[in-house]
Amino acid sequence: MKMRPPVLVVLAFIGFATAFWGCASNPRDEPADLPSECGDETGDCGVDRDVDPADTEAEPFDPAALQYPFCPVDESEIDRIYDRMTPRQRIGQHLSMHIVRKGERVDPEYEAKMRSCLPGAVSVAQVTGVAPDSPQATGRFLHHAQSIAAEISGVPLFISSDQEGGVYTSVNHVTGGTDSIGPTAIGATRDEWVAFNQFDMMGREVKAVGINMNFGPLLDTHYQRDNGNLNTRTFGPDMELNTRLGVAAISGFRHNLVLPMAKHFPGDGMTRGNPHHEFVINTATKEELERNLLGPFRAAILAGCDAVMMMPAQFTALDDQRAAITSRAVITGFLRGEIGFAGLVVSDDLSMYGARLGLSKDQSQGVEALKAGTDILLTGGEEIETTVTLIEEELRTGGITETEFAASTRRILRYKQKYCLLDKPTYPDEADIATLSARIGTPQDARMSATHAERAVVMLKNDGILPLVQKRVLCIGPFAFLPDPASGWSWVLEESFCSVMKRLDPSVEAQDYLVGGGESLAATFVEEQRSTADVVVVATFQSYFSSEQKALLDAVLDSSGLPVVHVAQGVPFDALQTRQRAAAVLALQGSLPVMLEAGVRVLFGQTIAGGEMLYDLAD
Repeated sequence: MKMRPPVLVVLAFIGFATAFWGCASNPRDEPADLPSECGDETGDCGVDRDVDPADTEAEPFDPAALQYPFCPVDESEIDRIYDRMTPRQRIGQHLSMHIVRKGERVDPEYEAKMRSCLPGAVSVAQVTGVAPDSPQATGRFLHHAQSIAAEISGVPLFISSDQEGGVYTSVNHVTGGTDSIGPTAIGATRDEWVAFNQFDMMGREVKAVGINMNFGPLLDTHYQRDNGNLNTRTFGPDMELNTRLGVAAISGFRHNLVLPMAKHFPGDGMTRGNPHHEFVINTATKEELERNLLGPFRAAILAGCDAVMMMPAQFTALDDQRAAITSRAVITGFLRGEIGFAGLVVSDDLSMYGARLGLSKDQSQGVEALKAGTDILLTGGEEIETTVTLIEEELRTGGITETEFAASTRRILRYKQKYCLLDKPTYPDEADIATLSARIGTPQDARMSATHAERAVVMLKNDGILPLVQKRVLCIGPFAFLPDPASGWSWVLEESFCSVMKRLDPSVEAQDYLVGGGESLAATFVEEQRSTADVVVVATFQSYFSSEQKALLDAVLDSSGLPVVHVAQGVPFDALQTRQRAAAVLALQGSLPVMLEAGVRVLFGQTIAGGEMLYDLAD
């Protein structure tokens, strides 16, 4: 699921970020060492926080050897909770709505919607929910949300976010946490321990602020370059490797009592297009789906993954009428019946274009998903009241059977108990918030992530121009406000690639450009400054999908008269344009500052690029 903040909100945040970080001596400074929440030696899930992850990464990864501090499920307690709930409260357990923060509380408009619709789950995004540079504000905001739930239903909320890794995160250094390197960068290391330690860190940090469910990790296998939806959100194009890394990532969340969600079942990556904006149809046979997509999901389920998110795309071998997200054949017949999954089935965002595939105009995506066997519906706040009314009518008329609905409601309650939500229903309380600094944004995690980043950088070409020591360097690259030409989403980063270069070597002459509009200014900068330089570094972000960035690369390669070093921040497919023409090419496959700095350190010869390119870039 993706719920990005509105562009105007993001642009307003740019002003805030410029003012805030502009006054800081160094936004990447590490905080002082602090004791852990659970004593001097262990973290909140029995992990020895004094052990360097690099020490454990030398051992074979075994998810069965980890501690998963689940709470026991008491069926009599589930019965007691279910029996005291009203019909509207039971319906609410199946609904998730997006909420927005105002200060340290739920925005009054969203609080009113919660009190009207009684949702059992909510989701939050960066900036509008997870507060910039204030885990304490985020914790109090989510405590308030849980306090509302205690009043309206007496059952704690599942609180979710998109913590997929890399730029696809709500909790990172911007919001007081630690930058993760991202799934595709993890794939470049081919290391299950890197996957586990990255997702364990993310799990601990989101749990610390009150997020207890995650829309991820992605277990899709990314074959199709022109997909536009996956980009650097997956571990890559190797299904067997994705299976191992996916199980490790899921283990990291479960280890911290954050309920992970394997997505997007039955799997994205074989098709072009983006179901956020268009109908996507996969015509592969069932055997081809098994051979190319289903392996990671089957392995995750066997390893104990407790939730699966459905994809709003059609898989004709499983259902030639509807998208998987509303298909009873896919959810109840295949996922539950054939594969044997007994956990929670969660829809992707039901407002996505692809969710309507196969439905008539008078059919509700939410109702049809529920009829198909979905437990939790991700619906926008503006649609939730209508969904409640429609579900009430379907229950009254028998369109949704009472037996299946009751079993689904109990299943939701059961997983809330398993993940210990019932033990501390308004978590985080003030006592928890007081210890946040020990569990989020720690120097140890920053060092670990930086080490993993260096292991993930891929050197695709170096004709001898590197390292850039004692060379006069021009750098042009994307601005820290980062629109994505592949997906249409946008992010605000703390630093750009060129600003990191200039921070590490003040002699670098740097110029950022706005992706999709500022490339010509960057080309002019190179033209004007080329006589003062020995080499030009060009960073791109998803230029494979951007005609403006492709034109910029051509202009610099053809006209600058300088050796060109190309750094692909996002998808490695950007390098298809430059591998034969540039003097050196690096693939970062991640754009948070932790990856940018690792790339810069490689360029300056301060470290070695340790990653392996998993994609075929031969043509």
